[in-house]
Amino acid sequence: MGPFTEASCPYPDVHFSPLFTVLKPDLVQRVVCHLSYPSWGTSVNDCIKEESKSVSYIQFAQVAKFVYDLGYDARLWVVDAKEAFYRVPIKEKYWKYMGIKWFGLIFIFTSLQMGLGSACAIYERFADAYVHIMRYQCSHLFVASVGSFYI
Repeated sequence: MGPFTEASCPYPDVHFSPLFTVLKPDLVQRVVCHLSYPSWGTSVNDCIKEESKSVSYIQFAQVAKFVYDLGYDARLWVVDAKEAFYRVPIKEKYWKYMGIKWFGLIFIFTSLQMGLGSACAIYERFADAYVHIMRYQCSHLFVASVGSFYI
């Protein structure tokens, strides 16, 4: 959201965090909002409960059981959502903690950000819900039907 000037910003108490980039294996720069800044005071990540930062990824045995439960001739597909965090909005009441300044202008992130301590856990819940819906409401997508061209 933005750009805003100091006078036009809808959040007079917006919290600013610095940005930096991390080089990914494909040589693309990933922008990360440094939500653990400042190290000498209270940061956005300091205010997040530790249990909200914890993630438990699916285990290989769970994937194997899922495939086994689907039965013979089932199909398994994988989706890698590009810039996945940007697809999950955050509650408006937290927007004031997602500010950055860029060339004197104010921008506010309204979705999950790399650098947010709870982002992985929140996205994992979102992805798990999506998989649950796909599995129980669209199970036909996982099974080849006779005469179709499913890959």
